[in-house]
Amino acid sequence: MSVGFHEALEKGIALFDEQKFFEAYEVFEEQWNIEEDEGADLLQGLLQLSVGCSKFETGQFRAAIKLFELALNKIGIYAPSAYDMDIDALLVLVREWLEVARKFEEMGPAGLKAVQEYMSRLRVLN
Repeated sequence: MSVGFHEALEKGIALFDEQKFFEAYEVFEEQWNIEEDEGADLLQGLLQLSVGCSKFETGQFRAAIKLFELALNKIGIYAPSAYDMDIDALLVLVREWLEVARKFEEMGPAGLKAVQEYMSRLRVLN
């Protein structure tokens, strides 16, 4: 794991917690591009999750669903915990978001309105 791994993880999670999903994605991706060792899959999963949340909040539910599924696979490797993160708790949240995205996708245009209310209550990583 490279020197900047923990710093990128901390910064990306802080941005995600502020619902700055694209900015979190950029932090995770930059580190993922240079990471060759342990932790690379976690960064990839977190960047997929960040982009998924960005797609979700703009009503692009199909893309969000796919990205949440990919993120579950990458992040799940690290269960139950890794790098001071409760991975099991994160997986529960991602599964919840995945189910909500599926529900909103089924709602059609009404799902776009519902996502705005949901995002105001979104539970984040910390």
